[in-house]
Amino acid sequence: MRPTLSRLSATLAVIAAFGSASCRDLSETPFTEVTQANFNPTAADLAALLAPAYTPMRTIYMSWYGMVDFQEETADELLTPVRPNGWYDGGVYQRLHEHRWDANQGQPNGLYGNLYSGINAANRVIFQIESGVIPVDAATKASVIAELRGIRAHYYSVLLDNFGNVPIVTDFTSTELPAQSTRTSRGYAIGSRPSSSRTAVTSLSSRRSTVSSSSPCCGRPELHHVSSFVSSMRPTSAC
Repeated sequence: MRPTLSRLSATLAVIAAFGSASCRDLSETPFTEVTQANFNPTAADLAALLAPAYTPMRTIYMSWYGMVDFQEETADELLTPVRPNGWYDGGVYQRLHEHRWDANQGQPNGLYGNLYSGINAANRVIFQIESGVIPVDAATKASVIAELRGIRAHYYSVLLDNFGNVPIVTDFTSTELPAQSTRTSRGYAIGSRPSSSRTAVTSLSSRRSTVSSSSPCCGRPELHHVSSFVSSMRPTSAC
């Protein structure tokens, strides 16, 4: 019996030793995650790579704590009264109606963050295209960068409308804390002045969206959307 126990103990000791050694290397090769290291984008991936620049629009305009909520609850077009079964929500709507909100309130905080999320995504894709990470031909490069500058300008126009002299960031690689803009430095925020915005429009393709050949917009601004934005910009002597 003892020899059997000895052999069993020795076997368990060997297994434990191998198990201990194998547990020291916890590295793994995930096949379910797309990272910069395992993804080599091509021109065929362009529509998917542009998508993050547009994704925030859903929360900006359609979210409960989005643009409509912040714009209309603070004016006279929308009112959320308290009801017996709720809707007081800590007085959030009363503060909006009485113009007593602060930076911690969901509507301005969420709107501000979502707008900069879209701006950051646009800056990132512009950087990736200009640095060659996303390979595209010259004509596509000019058109796509113009499109991204247009959508970035739209986000900045909403920021300026709601928050005034916001920081203007157009360089994705910058690590400096952005300074608060002034009326002369913000240049209506396309990185940019109205003349630069019009240059962006002329660089946009007049084709239909690359996402869908049957749809003239398919969720992307393209020529007519950005043109309408630029035409609404009022140039000043400072620009």
